[in-house]
Amino acid sequence: MSMSGLNCVESCLNCHLRSRSFFCDLAPESIEDFNRIKHAASFPEHSVVLVEGQSAWGIFILCQGRAKLSTTSRDGKTLIVRIAEAGEVLGLHAVVTAVPTN
Repeated sequence: MSMSGLNCVESCLNCHLRSRSFFCDLAPESIEDFNRIKHAASFPEHSVVLVEGQSAWGIFILCQGRAKLSTTSRDGKTLIVRIAEAGEVLGLHAVVTAVPTN
């Protein structure tokens, strides 16, 4: 359990949240390899994880819950682009292309 009181699964090998998503559905050997290089974190509701224009510092696999993906309009209003669901990979394009998030 994390300091915020949220459950944080430290090991993908015995995760109770496993689903039929890309990373969860890897072969056992691949999950073991992935488990060695990943970092687990929990974020409280309404946390800002990445800010528009920030350089990507990794990809995120949303294991539980939902996340709003938003952008800011020219007049400063926050616009929700879409809602990401559990099992989705976020930030992969920004990491692969080395282009800041937008």
